[in-house]
Amino acid sequence: MDRMVRAPVSAARPVLVVGGWRAPALAARGLASRLARLVGGGEFAGCGIAPCWSLESAGDRVRTAARARWGETPIDIVAVSMGGLAARLAAIQGLAIARLFTLGTPHRGARLARWFPVDAAVRAMRPGSALLARLDEGLSGAGYELVCYARLRDSWVGARNCAPPGWPLIWKPGPIVLAHQTISLDGLIAVDIARRVRGEPPLAGAPSEPPSD
Repeated sequence: MDRMVRAPVSAARPVLVVGGWRAPALAARGLASRLARLVGGGEFAGCGIAPCWSLESAGDRVRTAARARWGETPIDIVAVSMGGLAARLAAIQGLAIARLFTLGTPHRGARLARWFPVDAAVRAMRPGSALLARLDEGLSGAGYELVCYARLRDSWVGARNCAPPGWPLIWKPGPIVLAHQTISLDGLIAVDIARRVRGEPPLAGAPSEPPSD
């Protein structure tokens, strides 16, 4: 991290960080600031999707925020949890995304969504939902690179749910508690993303199936 800070480069594209379900926009802006420091140059911004009560409205929020700032310019997106699904919806709606990095995103559904269907967004994150099937149907022709990250001990989503079916997944150990809620603070994941944005070899090894959730 010190070497990266001392040797800044310019990101090839703007980077938008999208927060998770009901997370304050400040969290997305904080991760955007950390990535900007590790990369060194380029445009970085954060976008919160609270209080969007449906995934469709969250996708609209992401698309509107990106186009208001960068127009039709292709961007990279770093998305936390539900933010990754919102970004995939924004791409279906026409947002030009070059690369999408997702952190703890319930691509196959969230474990807690079965038990706490508090709003339309959470209901859409139930495993096997129609919206998740729609996203997966469009993935083969999505036109962007998708890089998925997970941490073990994720009691909210489950590490194995953090990539679409058959998709590579980069995982690492997580803390005993709050593994999902604190994934945006994980320094190793931030470094790996920043290295990719810098055009450098990634820090992570080859993707593999997590040994557990």
